[in-house]
Amino acid sequence: MNLIPAHELSMMESDSPRFQPWVTSGWRITTTVSTVSIFRPWREGLGHSLGKTSLLLLCLLLPFIGIAQHSITGTVAGNDGAIGFANIIMKNTKMGAAANADGQFELRDVPQGEFVVQVSAIGYRRLEVPVTLNQADIPLGEIRMTEDALGLD
Repeated sequence: MNLIPAHELSMMESDSPRFQPWVTSGWRITTTVSTVSIFRPWREGLGHSLGKTSLLLLCLLLPFIGIAQHSITGTVAGNDGAIGFANIIMKNTKMGAAANADGQFELRDVPQGEFVVQVSAIGYRRLEVPVTLNQADIPLGEIRMTEDALGLD
């Protein structure tokens, strides 16, 4: 490899098969034909047509990515009011959330399908709610939990 200052390149023939420059911070690195020949199809238009095809596919599929994602919202409550900081998970997935101090929660980016939402909190019995997500977000409303006297020991 040879390093040549960029301002000296005007005197050299850059279309020669032996001279293929790449710019790196004011200097150009030149290599021989054997190294550069791998990149020749990309430079001659193959990469340009692949780029257009990839961009077209991305534009066509991008709207569908956002459509399939929904959210599940609700409030966890007991006999004495809201249950703050309860755990909400979707069984058999890695998705979950924690309720805020007012018992409100939101599970975001949930795909369409049938799930079981499991709600748990210290001192309360675990509760499971079946949910089916088709087209819209699901407001579960208020989820009522009952106290578990055995869980307090």
